[in-house]
Amino acid sequence: MKQPRGARTRPARTVPDHRPAPLRFVLLCGLALLACATAARAQSAADQPRFDILEFLVEGDTLIGAAAIERAVYPFLGPGRAAADAESARKALQKAYQDAGFLSVIVVLPPQPVAGGALRLVVLPAPVDRLRVTGAQHFLPSAVREAVPSLAPGSVPNFNEMQQQLASLARATPDREITPLVAASERPNALDVELKVQDQLPLHGAIEINDKQSLNTEAGRLEASLSYDNLWQRQHAIGLNWLYSPRRPEQANILTLSYHLPLGGEGDRLYAMLTHSDSNTPTALGGQTVSRGDTWRLRWRDALAPRAGLDHALSWGLTLRDLQDRNVDVAGVTTTPSALRYPSFSAGYELDLASAAVPGRSSRAQAELLFGLPALARRNVPCFAGDTQSRDQFACKRAGASAAFQVLGLTLQQREPLGRGWVSGRLQAQLSANPLVPAEQVVYGGSDSVRGYFEGEQAGDQGLALRLEGGGPSWALAEGASLHALGFADAALLHRHQALPGERSSTTMASAGLGLRLRTGFGLQASLDWAYVLRATTRQDALGLVEALTPRGGHWGLSVRQAF
Repeated sequence: MKQPRGARTRPARTVPDHRPAPLRFVLLCGLALLACATAARAQSAADQPRFDILEFLVEGDTLIGAAAIERAVYPFLGPGRAAADAESARKALQKAYQDAGFLSVIVVLPPQPVAGGALRLVVLPAPVDRLRVTGAQHFLPSAVREAVPSLAPGSVPNFNEMQQQLASLARATPDREITPLVAASERPNALDVELKVQDQLPLHGAIEINDKQSLNTEAGRLEASLSYDNLWQRQHAIGLNWLYSPRRPEQANILTLSYHLPLGGEGDRLYAMLTHSDSNTPTALGGQTVSRGDTWRLRWRDALAPRAGLDHALSWGLTLRDLQDRNVDVAGVTTTPSALRYPSFSAGYELDLASAAVPGRSSRAQAELLFGLPALARRNVPCFAGDTQSRDQFACKRAGASAAFQVLGLTLQQREPLGRGWVSGRLQAQLSANPLVPAEQVVYGGSDSVRGYFEGEQAGDQGLALRLEGGGPSWALAEGASLHALGFADAALLHRHQALPGERSSTTMASAGLGLRLRTGFGLQASLDWAYVLRATTRQDALGLVEALTPRGGHWGLSVRQAF
């Protein structure tokens, strides 16, 4: 045998065998038996009849399409084939149906002559004979049945589509669980499917007592919510939220009525909201200032096609504000500002990303562009009652403000598992090129942004807020109850365009601290935070005097919430 160039040979070397003789004998016998079995299989394969497979004739239902069928059986075409090749083709076609979701389909290789090169494969589907929906008490069984068309009687069930449709039903409401049960039907080669429903009354509510406090108000707020999520048996939802100051009702009394309904596609919804404030003091709500008056909102959420772990949507909204600021008392003279009425339009994008590779990792991003509608908002009014001159209503509220405003809002959130705990971060930003009226400014301070400060203490035309949190594992207490600790650091930067003399053009806020979170199995939750304020804040009053707002030092925050 010719050796490759550069190869070297060495004499064979016998390795001594130090194992006991009986063991060597057993191993030698095993090797001999293995060699005999291999030879027998080779002889058996050689003795099998050979035939040509030039085409497959697939009879019956072709649910997966001709192209998928050809891909499955093509590797087994050719001359000199054996019965094992025909069986492999049957298994491959069976697997193609299973991968496509048709688990009730059976592929059969019937007895047949092999002359002529054509081999028959018969597809035997098992359609749905009966579909029953049982156990539903608060949701219509017909609505469940219509939402799972892949299980329609007479059709061959696609279990991949069925899982997607059941997942869509699960996302539609947390008050309903559906379990599919499949059994053989009395009719031959057919299935009976039962969708077993466990549901509960879609009525939810919560009441919370906390020590929130806005500037120049008494501490303590009562927050309550109530919603019903299946009106007209069409999953329309109506809700009511109430923010109230028990000690001084005139300082915080805000009602929000909401109604939303599903539209054509999954995740598409139309929202309508009315917020009425009867408060003399501006209140921070959702990162903005809510003044006395009414705000109407209409928003359409258009869900985009989901991808692996990704849910995203576009949104469009129309807002109409009718605001009446509180009376202003300067040097003993009380004046009544004029109302501010204007519409605005918004367009946004949001996405949620959950990682399948790393459990506990999630990402969220939101972007919204808000702009005024000058053609519909131009209105000249006297700035105060008794004023003999009329000016633009926006100029009355803020020097340099106009109806032609544009605001860009951004939110980024990330949560990561860390050992037995977790870390999370949130970045919020608002950008604007011009002065804004108070209702469109961003406000920071308090439990939702920078802990330790008054709620919505500082306002600006532009702002940037960062929140970092980290927590450890939960400690199990009584049955269903848990407690966990966390650490946090909050910071914010605000900028005010065209600041007037005495006004600050920028403000910095920062705090750090520790917190505890208690959860129970019956809906009771409690949170306790201790925040150390790192940057003291001040402001200038109506007489031009500087007054301290939040000093450096520790501040507590407490809330207790009961949900049902």
